[in-house]
Amino acid sequence: IDETLLTQAGEGVDKSDRIRGQISSFSKEGFATFDDISILAVSQAFKLIFSVNSFGLALSTATATFEVLPSVYTQVRLLTQPQNRPAGESLPAIQVEVVDDFFNRDVTASGVKVFLGVDNCCGFNEFEPSATTVDGMATFQAFGVTVSGTHVLVVRLYGRDDGDAKYSACVNDAGLLSQNMKLSERTRICTTRRQGRLESNAFLVSPGAINALQIFTYPEAVQTAGAPFATQPVVKILDSFGNLVVGEEVV
Repeated sequence: IDETLLTQAGEGVDKSDRIRGQISSFSKEGFATFDDISILAVSQAFKLIFSVNSFGLALSTATATFEVLPSVYTQVRLLTQPQNRPAGESLPAIQVEVVDDFFNRDVTASGVKVFLGVDNCCGFNEFEPSATTVDGMATFQAFGVTVSGTHVLVVRLYGRDDGDAKYSACVNDAGLLSQNMKLSERTRICTTRRQGRLESNAFLVSPGAINALQIFTYPEAVQTAGAPFATQPVVKILDSFGNLVVGEEVV
């Protein structure tokens, strides 16, 4: 295939796997027949190029240009990744796209709700922002993570409150029905959407600036002169979000 106008939507598909089916054929009675040809990437101007080399004579011919459109979306892909941040400081805007089985963006998918969580499900304090796609893309408003440590963002097409009603609506979606899809294919698409869970790269949230000291261990109320405390005092150093701050001297 001529890939000169290949769109970026097919980046998730290896070049060697962008065309499937029988890509070579021996001629019979002067005709070479190809079966089950399909293209996984999208472009407005693909060409199929056929060539033969016989006894040192190389010949080729090509089809007219044709367009390959994306299939319906089944999954989400992250376009931007989170970066290390101090606690509470906003992450960069997180942008995602909804893509088909071959990682082509479904540009017809507008109004699709995508959900973002931190670590397990909804993150801390049931935090679950959402964004709505326009032409297959969605951008989450900036937000910060306040708990220090290593985290991942989790992107899903189903929020914590979504259930069977949303799944049933998907299976009976007018857009899928208009494509004369069999029930088995609609079920596969909707199940993939429901079960999909994409994790970002891990990122580190470091503690913020010192905000408070808190006595963690108190000595007993009665002590003996010259004797070490049976229970030694321990003081916690905290930032404004309650994260422990390391490397600070307390006197």
